Amino acid sequence: YITTIRNGTPSIVPADRHIHHNFFIGNYNSQENIDTDDGSCYYQTENNFFAMSANGLKSDFGGHDHHWMGNILAYTGGCFGAPLPFRYFHGYNDAFYNNTCVAYGSGYGAGVYTSDCFLGPSWNVSNNRLYTVNGTTQICGKNWTEWFSANTTRDKGSTISKWPKDEILVAWAQSLLNFTVD
Repeated sequence: YITTIRNGTPSIVPADRHIHHNFFIGNYNSQENIDTDDGSCYYQTENNFFAMSANGLKSDFGGHDHHWMGNILAYTGGCFGAPLPFRYFHGYNDAFYNNTCVAYGSGYGAGVYTSDCFLGPSWNVSNNRLYTVNGTTQICGKNWTEWFSANTTRDKGSTISKWPKDEILVAWAQSLLNFTVD
């Protein structure tokens, strides 16, 4: 189909879809809270709280133009899909920035946070806050400090710490979604 909703000119490119200010719980071994693959594209996913899923941002099998910003991912296996060099995951024009990711385990093949390791130049990964059980992780076979001190990454401003207490995580969710808990 041809539409003009993106910018007023005829195009097959749709307007961005916005997913914002939601509280998601991925139970029963959910893969992702938002399953975007198989060519899905043009999503702006912002200011959501995601709890309990295997991954955060997913953009494989032709998915592209997914932007995740300002989200909180609580107790996830990985912040975003691992773009290993032998996989089908490319995520052209994707972005993962200004997110808070509380991750468990060691991720699926590439770690819980892969920074921009193996990512093409159209990706933006930056200014994220990663929390792991012990405050460490591996990126491209290097520990966090080695990866960022090598000055070869475009991922600027991201930090790593140990898991926050549950009360702090709840306070972040309350602030993000503007609700109170009695």
